[in-house]
Amino acid sequence: MRLAGAALTRLPELSVLLPTLGKGRLATVLAHLAAQEEVAKLEVVVLAPAEVVLPPCPQGLGLCRYNWRPEDGLAVGISLCQGQWVVRADDHSYPGPGWAAALLRQLEQAGAGMLAPRILPWNEQLLVSQVDYALNFSQPFAWHNNAYPRDFLLSQPDLEHCLQVESLLQERVRAEGLECRLCSDAVLYHRQLESWQHWGATLLYAGRLYG
Repeated sequence: MRLAGAALTRLPELSVLLPTLGKGRLATVLAHLAAQEEVAKLEVVVLAPAEVVLPPCPQGLGLCRYNWRPEDGLAVGISLCQGQWVVRADDHSYPGPGWAAALLRQLEQAGAGMLAPRILPWNEQLLVSQVDYALNFSQPFAWHNNAYPRDFLLSQPDLEHCLQVESLLQERVRAEGLECRLCSDAVLYHRQLESWQHWGATLLYAGRLYG
């Protein structure tokens, strides 16, 4: 483990779990997180292979890094988070101004079991990016960047599978009598695929067309 950034003086209210292979725009993601009004209530947990060199941590951002391999899965990352709620983030999505504050306001209201941001395309000027966004993110409750209670996640016996098929988590939230809520004020900008070649290969090998 390697620590960087601001030391946490209290338990965070919201943990941001950020797996990366070092190929995304991690510096941009961290800068957007550090610019959040409620940055003091956030914790960023970065999972990265040992050989990946992280960009400098912005001042004021509480961040911890754990050496990790994709085959380790993401469930191990949930157990490393300290916040009451956990967002499974990615290294190519950028929180807009007020993203954290909007989520934290919803955390204070009873009845929520999942909080989803409003996802907008970062690079909407490209046609391939528009197509990618329409197929994957035009509907509410996208398949990642959502927040769940940490204890709820850790109670799932098949958590690793659920993190790959998030609709299962959402079904279980509703089965417990809780709500999946869309936080329209929590805007997140997702960097879509930028070439037709990359888009086609991703559909073929990574299964971006879920169902």
